Amino acid sequence: METVLWVIHVIVSIALVAVVLMQPGQSGGMGTAFGGGGSQSLFGSQGSSGFLGRVTAVLATTFFLTSLGSASSPMASGTRFLTSSL
Repeated sequence: METVLWVIHVIVSIALVAVVLMQPGQSGGMGTAFGGGGSQSLFGSQGSSGFLGRVTAVLATTFFLTSLGSASSPMASGTRFLTSSL
């Protein structure tokens, strides 16, 4: 079970980095990469900020939960040693 959690955690972290890098910055981000105003049709009429913002929130929440899950796992490093010595 812990291996599955780590695999999900790594996949989510890579996806989170990719989504954050795709978000438009002060200079336009992906809007300038795909040719200005016509690029908004790639992500819908609102552009990429609404869609990518939601994806970022979901991935960040998943990253947070998998971090908590792996930290509170009984197989976390040192936990077995600490509980067995008490």
